[in-house]
Amino acid sequence: MNRTHIKVLEDSPVEFNFSYFPHNVQTYVQHAVLNIIFLSITLGFTVLIMYKVAVIVYRTRKWLPTAVLSQTLLSFIAISSSLVQPISYSSCDVRFWLTIVVVNLGGCVVQSILLYKAFICYNRSMVLIILGSVVNLGYIVLIIICATLGKVPAYKDMVGNCVMDNLGWPALAKLGVDVLSNLFLSILFLWAVYRYYSVSGNSLYRSLFKDGVVFSIGIILCNLLVAILISCQAMGRLSADLYCFECKITLYD
Repeated sequence: MNRTHIKVLEDSPVEFNFSYFPHNVQTYVQHAVLNIIFLSITLGFTVLIMYKVAVIVYRTRKWLPTAVLSQTLLSFIAISSSLVQPISYSSCDVRFWLTIVVVNLGGCVVQSILLYKAFICYNRSMVLIILGSVVNLGYIVLIIICATLGKVPAYKDMVGNCVMDNLGWPALAKLGVDVLSNLFLSILFLWAVYRYYSVSGNSLYRSLFKDGVVFSIGIILCNLLVAILISCQAMGRLSADLYCFECKITLYD
């Protein structure tokens, strides 16, 4: 940016040419705008899912749909806090805690719901519930580590977004917990379906088994893709918001 461009910006702070900025600044602003669009779309899906789940909760009055609604509400809080950050006066510490706690706690809620379903399918096996709870505790351990020894720096950028540095190891750590938990629950689900199919020979169970394999592989690949994109900073320093995509996938469990 030369002196002529700086002079134009000083004389006309509102009406300026985007091309006056250096290429790295232009790229960052484009990432920020794309991030807002991405968050707006995912927030819209979240509101739609939350409405549908709320209707089910109202009709059934059971705790399992209520747990799903709570996980959807956590996703709504995480996404909306990221979206309104540029126009809010809250510090990045609040944004950091929302990201770390809500994302991991949301994963914990989802896996707990699936673990309860497996618990029922396996005749309320206490061994299964203990093993599943140990795996699920990985999310709580991850929250503690990220909040203490592994806390990453967070600060506001020129647009007002809170950005986080050094996202490589937190993304890989969450990937490990997600894959372990999803793999454990997928094996339980597929084995239960296979047992029913072996006994009855019903083609419905065979179809359910095939769909379950595809879905389980898809979830794990989604975990892997999001972890790679965040660790490689595909959206620059705003890459942490890519967890919102993962939240939308897990809401369909």
